[in-house]
Amino acid sequence: MSTAKNAAPTLSAQDSIHLKLILVSGRTQEFLFEPSTSAHDVTQYVFDNWPAEWEEERVEAANLLKLIYHGRFLHGSVTLNALGLPPGKVSVMHLVTRENLPEPNSNVRILSVEMSRDRSLSLSEAEEVEKMADGDDVICPYDDKHRVPSADYFLHVARCRKAHYLLLGTKIRLFRCTFNGRHLVPELERHMHEALCPDRRLHEYVVGLMEEAPVPLSLKRKTAEEDSRSRFDEDYNDLANDSHV
Repeated sequence: MSTAKNAAPTLSAQDSIHLKLILVSGRTQEFLFEPSTSAHDVTQYVFDNWPAEWEEERVEAANLLKLIYHGRFLHGSVTLNALGLPPGKVSVMHLVTRENLPEPNSNVRILSVEMSRDRSLSLSEAEEVEKMADGDDVICPYDDKHRVPSADYFLHVARCRKAHYLLLGTKIRLFRCTFNGRHLVPELERHMHEALCPDRRLHEYVVGLMEEAPVPLSLKRKTAEEDSRSRFDEDYNDLANDSHV
């Protein structure tokens, strides 16, 4: 595994933003940045310090690189600190290079990279997601030319998902939504799904009540059952690797 590239040598690892970038091909690389670093400076640094493991996907200019966070393209002036990324912890973004986007009917295989299962969006992060685009428009994770109202996101993405995977013939790795275990979504949709999930506010309301009130013994027993269920979910996701649209 390659070591993280440090763009903030004057800061400790605990005070730096740990940014894990994922290419369309599935290749990843971790970088360390100062919280005040802008999205433009991130892409410029990545271009100037292009990882050897990504050599086959090198681009000709830094302006061909775009960052996607929670399903939205980041404006160049947005800073990592403004996005609420926590120092000392790994945050995940997609790095899109237009030259490397697969053409329809190609044989390119998109690999899924499994993210941490205990990582979910906070309510403040979800609200920040809604502010990152003009109005209430959401950018489709499968086609950046598609901008749709957030209210129509789930219907739109279901259609794009089917067309995308049928054209490319790729397998889908499914992930279980933090707020509703019946929601199984592909990795590309995970962040935006959890930001817009209709069960999100109910989930956080119930969690808030449980934090304020003493935990009954029956719930403590259920915690052990949830640990067992978590191990079952991991096995389920492994089986879901063979799922097709």
